[in-house]
Amino acid sequence: MTKCSNWFGAKAKTFLKPPLHILGGYSSWKDVLHGIRHYNEMSPGERQREAVKARGLTRKEKAQLKANMDRLMADRPDPTMECSVDDGGAEQLKQLTAAAAARSVAAMKHCSGEAIIRKREAATGRDIEGYAKRRKSACADCGFVRDARVLKAAKCELPQEPGECVQCIEAAKQWTKKLEKDARLAEIYHDQLERPQSCSEWSREVVVQLEAFLVNEFGREVAGELVHLLGMRQLCIDVLELADCNTTKQSFASEEGRIAGAEWRLDGEPLHPNILQLPEDSPRALFVKMPRAKDAKPSLQNFAFLMNNGFVQSAVDSFVGGEMEAIFAGTTGRRPGPASGVYQLGDECHSFTPVTRKDTTFYKASGEKSVHMYAHYRNNRGETKKCNLGYRAMGINRLNTQQKGRCARGLLDYGHILEREALVYIAAIACLDAVGIPPTNSDGHYLPELREIFARRKEGESVLECLKKWMCTTGEIRNHEASCKCHMDGNSSHPYEILSMFHRSRISRKDGFVYLPLDNACIRVKCDKQSLVSNFTLTPHVADPSRNCSNFSKVHGPCP
Repeated sequence: MTKCSNWFGAKAKTFLKPPLHILGGYSSWKDVLHGIRHYNEMSPGERQREAVKARGLTRKEKAQLKANMDRLMADRPDPTMECSVDDGGAEQLKQLTAAAAARSVAAMKHCSGEAIIRKREAATGRDIEGYAKRRKSACADCGFVRDARVLKAAKCELPQEPGECVQCIEAAKQWTKKLEKDARLAEIYHDQLERPQSCSEWSREVVVQLEAFLVNEFGREVAGELVHLLGMRQLCIDVLELADCNTTKQSFASEEGRIAGAEWRLDGEPLHPNILQLPEDSPRALFVKMPRAKDAKPSLQNFAFLMNNGFVQSAVDSFVGGEMEAIFAGTTGRRPGPASGVYQLGDECHSFTPVTRKDTTFYKASGEKSVHMYAHYRNNRGETKKCNLGYRAMGINRLNTQQKGRCARGLLDYGHILEREALVYIAAIACLDAVGIPPTNSDGHYLPELREIFARRKEGESVLECLKKWMCTTGEIRNHEASCKCHMDGNSSHPYEILSMFHRSRISRKDGFVYLPLDNACIRVKCDKQSLVSNFTLTPHVADPSRNCSNFSKVHGPCP
């Protein structure tokens, strides 16, 4: 590894911990690339030892590491903007990047598949499956070794040109797909900047009778306590209905497929002309109705509800401090679907095990609208298998219901955040009733799960404890990067989501945005101050790049 000129000096290798070893331990992007190459050449044992060293960083060292990462991210090169298609630069970039991705996956395959084979050879004293002979025919770029049975199972057409690698061709397909999706999203954004049009079809003011709604749902006793916690008996909301920018269902589906999985890479661009926002500390709320497909049920109406949440700043600071530890540790999680972005050969994937990652494993690109890759491989019994869940691992901290419940009971600050989010969620549901959107349940009530929790309330149990219990009926995702690429929600456990954003410690204080490319609008969410309740099952949306360095988001939703 080249010696770095930053504050780590020659000790940069000590802090090779994904992803901070790439963006925090180096002073230039040239050194970053050297670091990637060095890390991919490490054995599994060396990677484990470096991870142990990284966990021993002091708080001051972590802060310096993060500050250097932010500096690099602010000055990072954008390959989609630097090359010109006319002079062939973009095509050359595709080839170089596909080759780099293929070389990076080679280390991943060999450190798993080769280690397994060598272990068996040592135990049995013989050459397993002619491994040494097959290694001579491996691709010089990606290390792929052709297996006729695997390629037949994948229904793969062999390249016509001699010397071409079928695996490198699939890697180039995925990279081209990513470029096209990102370019289409950027084109939509630039068109909306150059030809600004109002996104609003109509707007009006509605007064929501919170007390009457709560009495109808929970009875007068519980409603009185909730009104006291909310601090209001009625809520004034500004209702805004967005214009339908896509005239037909076919055109909407076509555009949605072209941008599904795209990344919003528009640092330095002007703000969108249609910013939907709510003043800080405003007693009002904003309710945005999205265009609804004509054949969709009225209860599936897409919307966004923005309201000030009333978080206590000391509780926010405590929660952020704890979550920053997970960010520094490079915590990743699994989230299938377009939200994970277009998977590139060599990306981390929690669905691919050592059995899957062999040198004969063939990774096949998915269709034009999909983002994942299929893995065709032989298992330990020699049978040909297929893994469909080749999705990129994301920088997220995922909590299941048990983990979330333990945090809510053991951490008072986190419990306070859940309580305030629950009240915002209840206010949003009351707005659905006020604007005429029917409940998703057949019994006529909007919050049957919470009604049941209140009905089973034990003697001495407070309303706030019931709200925390209700919020823990589903898990939670905390997004540490702009990992959620352009996607539509498809939650089976809950119809609506709550999104809250938080400033990172000692980082520039930028608010977060949720861009709605096909609705010609962008929603600003003030960090530490506001929460967004939404139903985006028919609305493509994407996070802005500030999630990479300035803030992070917390997304969940209870069972109504």
